[in-house]
Amino acid sequence: MGAWGHDLVELGEWWSDAVEEDLGATVLAELQRLSRHYIPARHPDAHPSGSPGTHYRDGDSAQAIADAEHVGATVGQVWERLGEGRP
Repeated sequence: MGAWGHDLVELGEWWSDAVEEDLGATVLAELQRLSRHYIPARHPDAHPSGSPGTHYRDGDSAQAIADAEHVGATVGQVWERLGEGRP
């Protein structure tokens, strides 16, 4: 059974199993925060009332960018190690 849509938490768990390395609490929290943006940030009718702009602020986007950058850097580091044949 696979992740529905783009469930980053489940994808992160698959990645963790594949590289046999724990995600860590920080990356897991980042994936959880990023996953919450998947539908509401893209669909104007995802919230019971108001537009997405009434539910999202500058701090939300800054946090999402920081989370995505850290997750990407973490995956990149592991990818590099795997390419070098290191665990």
